[in-house]
Amino acid sequence: MKWSAALFPVLALTACLGVLDPGESRQLREAEERWEAAGIDDYTFEMRTSCFCPPEIYEWAVVEVRDGVVVGAKSLDGEPLASWGLTSRKTVEQLFDLAHGGEDWIEDIDFQFDEELGYPRRIELISSRNVADAGAVYEARNLVRSLVATR
Repeated sequence: MKWSAALFPVLALTACLGVLDPGESRQLREAEERWEAAGIDDYTFEMRTSCFCPPEIYEWAVVEVRDGVVVGAKSLDGEPLASWGLTSRKTVEQLFDLAHGGEDWIEDIDFQFDEELGYPRRIELISSRNVADAGAVYEARNLVRSLVATR
C-alpha cells in the first residue's frame, strides 16, 4: 500500500501532461510559430479525414479559407461540397487544435508539419483501446496563399 501512495503524485502529474511528450510539445509549438510568422489568413489547401466516415469526408477536397474561416470546399473534380462534406473541413488553426489532443478518448497523437509554413500535414489521433470506432487521420497538402482583393 505504501508504494501506491508514492505513485499517486507521479500518475497525477502524468495525467496533467496530456498525450504529448516534451519533444512533441516543442515540435508542435515550433510549427505553430512558423504558421503564425507566415501571416496567412486567406488560403486554399487540400485535405481529407480518414475515419469510419462517408466518402465526402474521407476523399481529398480543396478547402477555401478566408479570414481564418472555411468558406467553401470542392472535390478534386471541382464539384462543390455541401452538408457533411463541407462542415467536416477544417482550417489550419482547427488542425492545430486537434494536434493538441484535448479529447478524453485520445491515447496518443502522431503528427507531421510542413517544414516551411508549419501547417499540419498529418495528424493521427489514436484512440484508447476501449473506445470503438474512434481515432482519425487528418491530412493536408498543397497549401497556397490566396490573394484577396481589399474591400
